[in-house]
Amino acid sequence: MFKQENPKDARPALIQHVSEMGSLDRSETVVEFSANWQFGSEDPFTFDDEISKDVMQQKIFECQWWCVRLARAEFTDFAESDIYDVVSANLRDLFVHCCDTDKSVRIAAHHVVSNYALRGLRFVQQRIAEATLGRMEDLLPESTEVSEEDRFQGLFSSLKLLWRADDDPERSYAEAIHQLKALLWQRQSSRRLRVEICSLLAC
Repeated sequence: MFKQENPKDARPALIQHVSEMGSLDRSETVVEFSANWQFGSEDPFTFDDEISKDVMQQKIFECQWWCVRLARAEFTDFAESDIYDVVSANLRDLFVHCCDTDKSVRIAAHHVVSNYALRGLRFVQQRIAEATLGRMEDLLPESTEVSEEDRFQGLFSSLKLLWRADDDPERSYAEAIHQLKALLWQRQSSRRLRVEICSLLAC
């Protein structure tokens, strides 16, 4: 007879499997996950049909998606320490990718981090806020390595992450919101600046 496995005994192996398959340590993995997430959000039925054609890619995406779910889960069968380790590892990798020299990698990393921030657990929101504030300090000074356009884009991307990582951004950033709305209607404000402000306020 086969020995019936206790579900509790299987949890460490399952969380390790999800962690390994859902890892975001490679830049190409982040770009692919971001693209898949976007595709799945815009056209879920077509996405399901397409990704089901490649069993391994489907499994990888599902594990990556589960890591995001763990970052939001208030109730789960897994130990809090396991959830913390899995989510923190992916966030550490994503913060590195947010500073990648390749713009497409930076954009993808910010997209994934924003999904971690949305309805994320308290420790997730805190880690994202701390990392984002640190990154903004690097964006503000003049730098010959980063163009003005990239600094501008990076700054607003970082602000969006802070917005999403806060439980009540309208209260926390009430004064900033007031100033942004005033800037929105200034005649000297460029069209791109207005678009970025509207996008930020809609987070």
